[in-house]
Amino acid sequence: MSKTLGEKIRLLRKEQNKTLSELAKAANSSISYICTIENHSARKPSAEMLLPIARMLGVTVEFLVDDSMSELDPKDRPTQEQAFYRKYKKLTPENRHKLEKILEVLDENGTKTD
Repeated sequence: MSKTLGEKIRLLRKEQNKTLSELAKAANSSISYICTIENHSARKPSAEMLLPIARMLGVTVEFLVDDSMSELDPKDRPTQEQAFYRKYKKLTPENRHKLEKILEVLDENGTKTD
């Protein structure tokens, strides 16, 4: 059974114990607008609004807007490692070096390694 954009947002938000307020803040929107998106299938928010919502919920915008994608394939859900790497790629070379040094210190202190 396919789910609408609003249904997906509401289900994911509740599954992750996120509030309407948290989603509204992430999307730089109002609680009432997020509530409208969740409860009225005709409401189609802009890509600029959907991107931060998708990020907060750990899914892609494509998953949210494609009504034929009712179940989230685990491989489509960004992992913490993928999110970390995306942030790492955006760092300046200087900050990457600092982070590498921090990881070296943690490794020296006996952190678990894979």
